Amino acid sequence: MRSKRDSPLRALRPDLAYRMRLGIAAGLRRHGGIGGRNRLAAIGLIRERPDPEISFLRSHDFAARVVYDVGASEGMFTLFFASRVGALGHVVAFEPQPESYERLVTNVALNGFGNVTAIPVAVGAERGELTFSTPTKTGSMSASPDVRARMGEAAQTSTFRVTSVDAEIDARNLPQPDFIKIDVEGLEFDVLRGMRQTLNARTPDLFIEVHGADMEAKRRNSAGVAEILLGAGYTLIHVETGNTVTSPDDSPARGHIFAASGPPTDAPRRLGRRRSTRCRGMCDGPHT
Repeated sequence: MRSKRDSPLRALRPDLAYRMRLGIAAGLRRHGGIGGRNRLAAIGLIRERPDPEISFLRSHDFAARVVYDVGASEGMFTLFFASRVGALGHVVAFEPQPESYERLVTNVALNGFGNVTAIPVAVGAERGELTFSTPTKTGSMSASPDVRARMGEAAQTSTFRVTSVDAEIDARNLPQPDFIKIDVEGLEFDVLRGMRQTLNARTPDLFIEVHGADMEAKRRNSAGVAEILLGAGYTLIHVETGNTVTSPDDSPARGHIFAASGPPTDAPRRLGRRRSTRCRGMCDGPHT
């Protein structure tokens, strides 16, 4: 018998927790949030549609790995990774927006995960401050100049502290990442610039969503991402098509890029093989 706390009707109340039926964190619980499709799914009105991004991530083995979620928002991917890395793995989630960070921490606690470190800071090329714009209606905030210009003067602005992956690893003695998911609304190039030391020393796998204010900005941003990663010896795969990216000119303007060190024939299999050996004592308890 289904408990009252998992009743589908709870999904219609934004102030209550409910179990998700759609998306990357399906089967896990969240508190409120936008989640409109999850609410409709909970009462049987819609079903999940195939999603290359979700299918790709679900097909891989994250057990005992250290995963960084850069641009965690309310934590849907963080919850997924935490459920997959297990007690021997760890997830480090970065989210600067206060309301999203609060909901991220709440959702992690709601699911009882003790293998997550949540850090309320933006990630970029170096330490400092960045001004972010948020649309007056729905949408994600961004510090990308192109995206901010497209939002216009009516957008709300906020200034947040920014750091780099390399700086945070050193300052907080974080476990070295095996896998990094990046979803930062146009700042992908800056985030990669701020993790050159990590890319060279650890060569983590990366999963990057391509953003930009328009198609030209997306192409420019994607080419910059490809230039850095190809120069570091990575193999790049466009997740939506399965095509290998061999030059910045071939880098996709839409979708997601999976980056792995090693030859192209080996890249799709690497994610399931490597296990973290650098938890630095952080992989066995709560650090939120």
